[in-house]
Amino acid sequence: MGAVIFNYISTSRLSFKHFQFSDKNYYLLTSVFVFSVIADAAVTHSWFLVLEFFIFAIAGVVGETLFSIWWHSLYSARFWTYQVETVLHSYTSLLNFIPWGAGGMLYMSLVKHTNFKLPGNFILIFSSSILLMFLFQIAFFKFGYRRLFNETRFHQLTFSNYIFFCLPILFAIIVSAVFFGPMVLVITLWFGAIAGVVEYLFGKCVEFFISKKLWTYNYLAYDSGHFTPLSLLPFALGGFYFWIISELVQKLIRN
Repeated sequence: MGAVIFNYISTSRLSFKHFQFSDKNYYLLTSVFVFSVIADAAVTHSWFLVLEFFIFAIAGVVGETLFSIWWHSLYSARFWTYQVETVLHSYTSLLNFIPWGAGGMLYMSLVKHTNFKLPGNFILIFSSSILLMFLFQIAFFKFGYRRLFNETRFHQLTFSNYIFFCLPILFAIIVSAVFFGPMVLVITLWFGAIAGVVEYLFGKCVEFFISKKLWTYNYLAYDSGHFTPLSLLPFALGGFYFWIISELVQKLIRN
């Protein structure tokens, strides 16, 4: 009996991978994220989860676009390049709304597991820190680096210029850790590591099942551009970004 089943599987045309890419197949693949949120909302009687997913979907696309513009303003090549349903100079894709909605929910799940409550003035301190250092970074690059070296962008990635790029993120995290304790650093590690792994696995699954690689990292990239360790710190920033958005939305609803 086993031999018959094995022979049927090996000779049949049934396939569990490499379906032809289409928007329909992509949305069928990612619909599990949407249905899981709806099911969770129905079980918990909290339809705020659906609203949160929708807001995260939009915020994620906006956020990654702004990040891409920020990176490309300092480096000659983009941090990543999208290849399917691209918009805004391939900084993002129309297919990204569902994954970003799911990504935002993943971050919020991590937050719940840490049992760390966002202090009332965290948003002000974190946001003002990153904005302050960002303004310093832009001013220094425009009026210092460009005049000294007569270059408009970094053409090669080095450890020093990557740290320079990440200064706003690092400064905001360090200042927040000073004010609110080392748990901020722990959460930063969680955000960066888990989001990096999940994004890599998502990209591999999409390519495995529907024969399409959605994006390619351009710097220090591994596995044909599926992953770069340079994304871990930006992913950590993404966690705080979604966390702040969630807190602001909840405050608006309460008021």
